[in-house]
Amino acid sequence: MSFPLRLISALLILCTFIGAPLYFQIFHTYDPGTMILSFTISFLVGSILLVMLFIRERDSLGRTRFFFNDKAYHSWQNIPLDSENLGIISVKDPDNLFRSVAVSDIAKRVLPVYLLLLIPTIYLLLQVFNHNILYTQSERSTEMSGAYDAAAGLVEARMKKFAPQDLEVLKKTERHQLIVVMGDYDKVEGIIARSNIRHTLVRPEEIPDDLSRAQVILVNCPGNIPEWKFDAIRKFVSDGGSLITTDWALGNLIAKAFPDMISPNGLTTRNECIDIEKSGPPCRVTDFMMPQGSHPHWWLFGSYPVTVNNPEKVNVFLKSEEFKAKYNDSPVSAAFRWGEGVVVHIATHFFQHRSELRTDRHKQPAMTYVTECLGLTREELPEKILEGLENQKVAPVENAYSTHQFIISLITEARKMKLAGELVP
Repeated sequence: MSFPLRLISALLILCTFIGAPLYFQIFHTYDPGTMILSFTISFLVGSILLVMLFIRERDSLGRTRFFFNDKAYHSWQNIPLDSENLGIISVKDPDNLFRSVAVSDIAKRVLPVYLLLLIPTIYLLLQVFNHNILYTQSERSTEMSGAYDAAAGLVEARMKKFAPQDLEVLKKTERHQLIVVMGDYDKVEGIIARSNIRHTLVRPEEIPDDLSRAQVILVNCPGNIPEWKFDAIRKFVSDGGSLITTDWALGNLIAKAFPDMISPNGLTTRNECIDIEKSGPPCRVTDFMMPQGSHPHWWLFGSYPVTVNNPEKVNVFLKSEEFKAKYNDSPVSAAFRWGEGVVVHIATHFFQHRSELRTDRHKQPAMTYVTECLGLTREELPEKILEGLENQKVAPVENAYSTHQFIISLITEARKMKLAGELVP
């Protein structure tokens, strides 16, 4: 085999045995344990194939044999080893092939190949342990952190002015009434903590079997809920609870626990933002998060577009024509009743990782949006919020406010036991 062909083969092996597991971790739903196992198997298989590709010898009959072919018709002691193109074995007439290879120049030539395999593999495995594969939400590093700090103040100021009763309901939330399920790729707890809402944070496997005291469950992406928890979650919703999920929870939880309602359409998005708009009848939740003149765009990364399987029972209240043009389905957020309760799914994340300055309006100072769309004046805002808005543009603050207010409104309406009536008329 010529050198170019060997090089192409080696690249294909690297793509197959390192690139493929990485792709599926980013765009699908492997948990860390499965990811580690897949990388271990892939590394072993890939490295064996690479060694077989580059380490070759000729036997005494002139036949080319791979290093791991031990089924020769004669003993290894009679095989002279010759370098061949990129061959790396230079010892001839060994008394033991494996011992001879170990003392030959194999280390000098094989070690770089193994290092090329090991360095990205070890790095990615460490990232898995840290739950930080490429785009894991890190509020300490995201450009949206400052915008969310300001948005929390705007949400409270606007509710105090236009919906003081709802703000009072929100502030009275008890820890057991709001359960947040942790996720690797979304952090809704960062939003509700900014609004000082009491809540209980649990891992997926820690979801209580008795959810009778809870009113709202928020499930972060990826939503890898153990199937033995499905019955408890279904009963929670049937008894009047509100389940709110994002992104990959569509395939990991909703489509499995609540079949034939909504499901992933089989595509995954790129790292991008999409324009969103209201859909369906007027709704208190969307009207408050998107007052007249608002044009937010929300962030996607490897997200699952939503297919509505039962349009008679599912209400789409946020959509995107841009989403539909790229991925065939327009729903950004949809809801359906299940028993006495409601299930709400959002195709994006609770916590937005970035925004885009798409138009001249998006580039204007954030106070333009605050005064013209939110109806708030400088005198109605605390000094700390004004300082946070000073260097902000419209786009990040508009996106942060819309998602923050969206979550707060969902929680508030759920606490008032009116969410199902609002979202699924």
